[in-house]
Amino acid sequence: MIVYVVDTETTGLNGALGGDLVVEIGIVQVDTVKKTVSPFYESLVGAKLTKTQAESWVFQHTDLTPEEVENGPDAHLVADKVRHFLNGTPTTSFNTPFDFGLFLDHRPWNLDVRLLPDIMMAATEDPSIPRRRHNDGNCYASLENSYRVLCPDDPAGLNGPEKHRAMSDAAVAGYVLLALIGKGLYPGEVPE
Repeated sequence: MIVYVVDTETTGLNGALGGDLVVEIGIVQVDTVKKTVSPFYESLVGAKLTKTQAESWVFQHTDLTPEEVENGPDAHLVADKVRHFLNGTPTTSFNTPFDFGLFLDHRPWNLDVRLLPDIMMAATEDPSIPRRRHNDGNCYASLENSYRVLCPDDPAGLNGPEKHRAMSDAAVAGYVLLALIGKGLYPGEVPE
């Protein structure tokens, strides 16, 4: 089975309705039979940034710059491509309430995918993965902790800490998904 794993980089945690923007999107294709993770699509998402958006966490903690985003492809064009690729497909992310609930379910994205269970929630069920306090006050497995525990051979080739770039994080989440399926910890209709 082919599953698409999406990651977004955004200007904040408030979501599209709260004035935040997706500034980068990465999508990998996970083949659950061949057990492979392949880059599928990545793009900056162009936008005119406010001063607050240009000073957001993503620009302080990654190599992504506000200038790259402001010169990136139009958000509506990127969203159209992503809808064309993903609508109707089995898709997930590491933290679907964030990526989909706050951003990709809203304009300009309005994705209509077959949303599979959240990878983060499945990883949180694994007692071997340390948890981190989340913005909602609950403790969940982080992407980095999940990957370090479940993928010690570093199949994504990080060679260090998480990059916090969309394609890199999507690939890491894809390998975490495969590891969870292999351990029988990923719920849903995803055959091994």
